[in-house]
Amino acid sequence: MEGLILYETPELHSPCLVAGFSGWPNAAEASTGVVTYLKTKLGANKFAHISPEEFYDFSSLRPLVTIEAGLIKEVEFVDCELFYWRGESAHDLVLLIGAEPHLRWHRFGQLILDMAQQLGVARVYALGGIYDASPHTAEPRVSGLVNEAQLLTELVAHGIEPATYIGPVSFHGPLLDMCRERNIEAISIWGRAPHYVPTYNPKVIATVVSRLARMLEMDIDISDLREAAQDLDRRVQIAISQNPKLEEYVKILEERYQQVGEQAALPSEGADEIIRAVEDFLRGFKRDGGLDTEDDTL
Repeated sequence: MEGLILYETPELHSPCLVAGFSGWPNAAEASTGVVTYLKTKLGANKFAHISPEEFYDFSSLRPLVTIEAGLIKEVEFVDCELFYWRGESAHDLVLLIGAEPHLRWHRFGQLILDMAQQLGVARVYALGGIYDASPHTAEPRVSGLVNEAQLLTELVAHGIEPATYIGPVSFHGPLLDMCRERNIEAISIWGRAPHYVPTYNPKVIATVVSRLARMLEMDIDISDLREAAQDLDRRVQIAISQNPKLEEYVKILEERYQQVGEQAALPSEGADEIIRAVEDFLRGFKRDGGLDTEDDTL
């Protein structure tokens, strides 16, 4: 398969493909964070990568260079890597971690699915993260979409809210549609993160991992993620307690988040003033080292 560089072709038992992409669908690093966590936790083995030349605009997603004492040592281009894991659960795993492609989405998807079918992949899971009006104190909600109607009952059974949406799409949408054309079951799972904490969020990642593990019939200890989540909550709470407007804002979010049905909406009364306070909080919190993030958007 031109464009896909294979180091080996693993023999796997009823594997599922779990894909995480950086970029637009990666709020709170829920997409790449989950797959990276699984790769590390399970000790997955790299077996392939997708050559980046066809699919990325390097002026937008620039290569990284290593220079030591004036001598260039390495230039690292964006990559999309594939790993496999053999376990004792119902399914072995193929893990994909990479940047959402800028170009040739259809060809990129076909490369992935050609490889998936060659390995006998039974189902594709595409993971994402989205910011919304959710409080950091609550258990994150998870929404999802499927490419076959019979999979909707599985979403509900695992506490995943079927999504309703019209608008611009990430690579997940076309990928699910390409899976449908090949009669491959596909599910996209999205962790919903507090918009005022735009950083790696272990609480959201832990929630998505737990849902995914149940769907894959896997037993995985995520106590380390839970501990990291508690630590982030403590640091955010300390910072928020120093700003009465933010305390009020989070309290309103908590009250509305308890409503059954639709996701909580941003408070309308005094919203502009509150949003400015949130933005000021983020700038100060990141400047003081409270959050490690390069994303300045809400």
